[in-house]
Amino acid sequence: MKVNIGKNTLGDNNKMSVSLKEYGRSTHDLSYAWRSPMGVGTLVPFMKLLALPGDTFDIDLDTKVLTHPTVGPLFGQFKMQLDVFTCPIRLYQAQLHNNALNIGLDMKKVKLPKFANNFQVLEGDKAPFKESKKSGKGSLAEYLGLKYEPIRDKINNVNAVPYFAYYDVFKNFYANKQEEYFMIMGGSTIINGGSITTENGSNFIRTMKSEGIPDYGYINKDQMDKKFNVTLSKTLFESFKNAGKMVVWCKLADGREISLEIPINENYTTSEGEEGNVEITFTGTQYAKYKVSSGDISVGQTYDLVGMSKTVTQGTTIKKYTSSYKLEEIDNLREYILKQGKKEILIKSNSAEEWLGTSFIKDVLVGTAKTGEDEPKIKMPIIQMEMGGLCLKTLQSDIFNNWVNKEWVDGDNGIKAITDVAINDGKLNLDSLNIAQKVYNMLNRIAVSGGSYKDWIETVYTTDYYFRAETPVYEGGMSTIIDFEAVVSNSASTASGVEEPLGSLAGRGFNGQKKGGKIKIKVNEPCYIMGIASITPIVDYSQGNDWDNWLETMDDLHKPQLDGIGYQDLMQNKMHGLAKPSLAVGKQPAWLDYMTNFNKTFADFAAGEQESYMVLNRIYNVDNDGNITNATTYINPKDYTYIFATNTETNRDFWVQIGCGVTARRVMSAAQIPLM
Repeated sequence: MKVNIGKNTLGDNNKMSVSLKEYGRSTHDLSYAWRSPMGVGTLVPFMKLLALPGDTFDIDLDTKVLTHPTVGPLFGQFKMQLDVFTCPIRLYQAQLHNNALNIGLDMKKVKLPKFANNFQVLEGDKAPFKESKKSGKGSLAEYLGLKYEPIRDKINNVNAVPYFAYYDVFKNFYANKQEEYFMIMGGSTIINGGSITTENGSNFIRTMKSEGIPDYGYINKDQMDKKFNVTLSKTLFESFKNAGKMVVWCKLADGREISLEIPINENYTTSEGEEGNVEITFTGTQYAKYKVSSGDISVGQTYDLVGMSKTVTQGTTIKKYTSSYKLEEIDNLREYILKQGKKEILIKSNSAEEWLGTSFIKDVLVGTAKTGEDEPKIKMPIIQMEMGGLCLKTLQSDIFNNWVNKEWVDGDNGIKAITDVAINDGKLNLDSLNIAQKVYNMLNRIAVSGGSYKDWIETVYTTDYYFRAETPVYEGGMSTIIDFEAVVSNSASTASGVEEPLGSLAGRGFNGQKKGGKIKIKVNEPCYIMGIASITPIVDYSQGNDWDNWLETMDDLHKPQLDGIGYQDLMQNKMHGLAKPSLAVGKQPAWLDYMTNFNKTFADFAAGEQESYMVLNRIYNVDNDGNITNATTYINPKDYTYIFATNTETNRDFWVQIGCGVTARRVMSAAQIPLM
């Protein structure tokens, strides 16, 4: 390899070039077997290899899948999928991404992003820091190789690049970009906590010292008729009612804090809030005590309500099965990384950055720390929970899982609004109509794509987007279908609590022939090679009304001249017959009902019927307003456990073994022992 000494620019001659010795290469067998139970719909890392420039990898994947026994024979299938990606480290380090000057002279200054590994333990309502704890069973942390928090005096900071890469892979290759939210296994929330807002921002106080209590006073009666709102758990509000008062925490304009004792009298109204909370609106005249740490308060001093008093024990941490976050937060994470420049990124439970403090990545990696006895309870790191941090994938494509966001079409800034044609003095301008038509067609092309820059290039210019990787790169994979065979009992049994006669049928799953699996990767920069395994149900539908039920005349049929008229609504009653006919989930190309179909079940195989355990029904839920509450395309693992005889909270009903044949040829000597 030849390079110029010092300056190496385009158009140079060869007078100052020097030859650099090229290093030898050696071959290494990195093959291994990966074994784990898996749940439906979870995206599980099965491969994490650190690759260096000049490496080549020959990968040969194979898999064996068995399942827990099913309740009965199953007329249904699952798809097992293995995908492999390269994720350049450059994507998650600002100096590398910017190709910053002189960093190659001292790479110690190029710090990888990290998170503070401070695993926590919950003990009833308390959540103190304790001895070292392990990551959640089957969590993202376990699969990425973080099993325990090491016992040491200093908090161990963990390389965050594989975690960032995992969520980057998810966004680019698995997420449904038409949905605003995505789903992660695990999470926690704080109940029995409280928050306060004030409609008018502040209230006024006057000084009135009580005898023997030097720094106490009362709110000016004439200035306390302003409404303010409190959100509490029902449990905490009942305790305040029993005490006859509620203590709130406020901040003065000069930064000092005061506590207010608000009497619980008849001057309030309540309404139901989210997650079992109650929303209280205080009105009318309120009297309250205040106390300051030092000094007097002037007449007319303002204060702002900021939350529950520190003297009140706030909150109880409870675990959640899944958590949802806005998909744009993954983009926000990349933007945050690239803004840091030379700054080292360390995500901590008390991270002060405004966005980071409320982001999904903080919840996943470090949670929220408890810093004092009277502070709100912690939110545990999601990676410390069982299956915690794993993203959920979407169902396979069909008419009910592929639609265009309604806002992109009908919204204030959607296609219809942009392409409206103005009519002046009752006349239609054909030039305006022609331009609007062309813009309309272009926007329609964009709308059916995922909406990313890559999608824009490919749909607007109809050309493949070739780039120096700014996202993880898909390198290849394999897939196999998991079928189920009937198992016939050869004796009667009552083990399940129900008498099962001789000849009763159950089932068990096994995978068939694989497709693909041979992958060759050449690496030209430091990166992680990451493999993702997933199991997707191939679902049936039984709850919707067929679209042709509402045809009225022969003029309602498709006519070729009306091809290309744009979008139609995907009506909810096609998904569930009890949904309100006027409600739509999204938009689809017109006449799509003529062009596709889906699996259907009937009679006792239909959802909710006595033999529905023999098929994989997609089950929709409808609320009292006729709206489907779970129209998301993301898979909830709980929805497909009913077919198995062992139904557990963790829902890992598939036993998976993946054979990873990996041969690496690396820029590395095979002789690592001196003089040998």
